[in-house]
Amino acid sequence: MPHVFDRFHRVEGSQGRSHEGSGIGLALVHELVKLHGGELGVVSEIGRGSAFTVAIPLGSAHLPPDQLVPATATPVPRAAAAYAEEALRWLPPEAGASTHPEAEAEHGERRSASVGHVLLADDNADMRDYAQRLLSQRWRVEAVGNGVAALAAARKTRPDVIVSDVMMPELDGFGLLREIRADEELRTIPVLLLSARAGEEARLEGLAASADDYLVKPFSARDLLGRVDAQILKSRTRAIERRHAQRLSTLFAHAPSRVRDPRDRCRGRPGGRRRSTAGARCRRPKWRR
Repeated sequence: MPHVFDRFHRVEGSQGRSHEGSGIGLALVHELVKLHGGELGVVSEIGRGSAFTVAIPLGSAHLPPDQLVPATATPVPRAAAAYAEEALRWLPPEAGASTHPEAEAEHGERRSASVGHVLLADDNADMRDYAQRLLSQRWRVEAVGNGVAALAAARKTRPDVIVSDVMMPELDGFGLLREIRADEELRTIPVLLLSARAGEEARLEGLAASADDYLVKPFSARDLLGRVDAQILKSRTRAIERRHAQRLSTLFAHAPSRVRDPRDRCRGRPGGRRRSTAGARCRRPKWRR
């Protein structure tokens, strides 16, 4: 419990999460409460659950003067509006609205294979639902809760791109990536890894594991869509190259073992001139100094 508010802390000896985690949410809440001069506490009991308590003083007298901003009727900056718009995407759909576009029968034709197939793997239900809503605006999305289910889904129906969280139960993102690269039928599928671990070192670790891209949480909707769009294009380019390679392989497999060279009729016999079997004279080449 003393490390429950630390970022990226994992219990020693744990190979992966067996239940959904809270990501970096508790660490962020802890820092925000401290900025307001408050306290964040937790009481946990095994088998029953945990209770978190947030206490924030009223007013602003307890805050340093340099942290206070006068309340004025200034317009909301564009950056703040962008953050607000991004936060609204996390809200659940309105009552009566379809949760996922592919669930609507009248749009079944629109979600054909031509628009692209994205396989999404994330054990956090909120993040999985959020990413699925974003990606379903452009592509056909299949969402699963862990790496084992993602690998089975990929082998059943080959996706154009795989978007996977790094920390998942049973089989994490790096394990899924290794299985994909080891499979002869799936090894060329682009893989985009999602992780809360920020920094250049974490990104290089993901790319070194043969991931095609690495996106840090929290991410913007535009960033996710742009990166998946780039990987869809890469996947289709690889598919075209793979088909061309198969055609060339088939062509060479059915080609004759030896192609006759017209010059062969004039070879194998010394001397100056002789007539070829076709009736044309075979002349010795003239060498120039």
